Amino acid sequence: MDEVTTKPHAPTCGCPHHKIVPLGILVAGAAYLLTAFSITTEMFANIVIGIALVAIGGVKLNEGKCKCC
Repeated sequence: MDEVTTKPHAPTCGCPHHKIVPLGILVAGAAYLLTAFSITTEMFANIVIGIALVAIGGVKLNEGKCKCC
C-alpha cells in the first residue's frame, strides 16, 4: 500500500501570515469584550471587528500561495 502524506495542521514556519488569523480573532474578541464592559463604543468595536474580518478573509484567500506550506 502507498503511504498517504499530508501537511501538518499547524504551520511550523515563521511566516507572519500564519499569525494573522489567530491575531484577528483575538483583536475582534477583545473589541467585543471592551464594548460589553462599556469601555469603548459600539462604533469602535464595529470598525475593529470589520478590519479583523477583512484581514482574516484576505489571508484565507491567499492561503494556498505560500511557499512554506
